[in-house]
Amino acid sequence: MTFDELIALSSAPDKVGAFVSAYRTSQEGRSIGQRDLLPMRVLAPMLANITMTEYVDNDTIIFRIAGENITDRLGFNPAGRNTLDLIAQEKRDEAVALHDVIINHPCGSYVVYESVFQSGRRAKSESITFPLRKDASTDTFFFLSYHLHHEATGFTEVGEPTALGLSEILKELIDIGFDYPEVPNALNKPVHEPAV
Repeated sequence: MTFDELIALSSAPDKVGAFVSAYRTSQEGRSIGQRDLLPMRVLAPMLANITMTEYVDNDTIIFRIAGENITDRLGFNPAGRNTLDLIAQEKRDEAVALHDVIINHPCGSYVVYESVFQSGRRAKSESITFPLRKDASTDTFFFLSYHLHHEATGFTEVGEPTALGLSEILKELIDIGFDYPEVPNALNKPVHEPAV
């Protein structure tokens, strides 16, 4: 998937377009984006829905920044915690494989998923993740993610706010300038088989 295909596929193309533009500004030529080159004025309106995590190793990816809307949805500020500890055990290997391909290819990822709540309500979400280096002189890697949560649909009666399930609708890898990434077997799902 290209940047243009990502924007066209999103349910919020203007917002995703602004996020992509900010990331591309942080890239020097065809390189991975750099944290110190991110245009913070452009990102400012998105910060409530942005996370930045630091790659330590395959088992440790630490939250460094979590926007206000993210902390509200989680019910706590995850800064300093391992993101993998917040992922269901059966999805952990897949998450590790996805982060690994994002860094080692390198590429971005686009995931669309739906949360189903005890009240019967459903909420669609989109998450876009790009790799970042701290700066040109270090190998410190981060993942910059933008999470868009769309209005819930379905039943409106009051119920527990806890999600009963999370179902993945779509997972795509994004070409950030290193050609089309291949999907590792560990991800267990095809990437963009003709139109969805």
